[in-house]
Amino acid sequence: DHLIRLLRAIAETKHRNSKAIVIAAASRPEPGVVKAAQSAAKSLRIDLDAASKPKGALIGSIEPIAVLGQVSKIKGDKELGEALFSQQTCAICHTMKSDEALKGPYLGNIAGIYQGRDLAEAILNPNKSIAQGFHTNLFTLKDGNLLMAFVTKEGADEIEVRDITGKVSLLKPEQIAKREESPASMMPPGLVNNLTVEEFAALLAYLENPG
Repeated sequence: DHLIRLLRAIAETKHRNSKAIVIAAASRPEPGVVKAAQSAAKSLRIDLDAASKPKGALIGSIEPIAVLGQVSKIKGDKELGEALFSQQTCAICHTMKSDEALKGPYLGNIAGIYQGRDLAEAILNPNKSIAQGFHTNLFTLKDGNLLMAFVTKEGADEIEVRDITGKVSLLKPEQIAKREESPASMMPPGLVNNLTVEEFAALLAYLENPG
């Protein structure tokens, strides 16, 4: 499972900016994901009990269809949304400015692709529609290492890939033991589960009008 592999990488690298991912994963129903999240939380010294204390009506406790209905009726606070963009670790995987180095899909023009309900649904269910060129590739290397990344350039002698942090790697075909394209987005579901609907509306307001 790509989420378990991501959590293991977070634990190994002690990537503190991935706190929101760990907290969201700890509330998932899959035992393997929860176990990996708990291990990552221990590595990052995250108190999952404190992090999971209710702060009001959270998205994780509401049916997605109800979230979509509620958030469409709220005018979000764009300034709060900008702060949440960083707090929710969106900025680790996405850029909002055209002069920033690309990581995952560029979101500065996301309002021209998704609007309103469609944008909210794309965040709640990231596997429903994956941006062109950002399908997740899993490379099993002959040295035993695993690499999850987007392919940015491919030639006969070399493959250029970029992971969700923006790190670029060059792979030779002879280094690769196995290559798979995942049907799932590298963005795990549940990343906004710890937000209220009002906070989610604020995040959407920023994404729709970042300028």
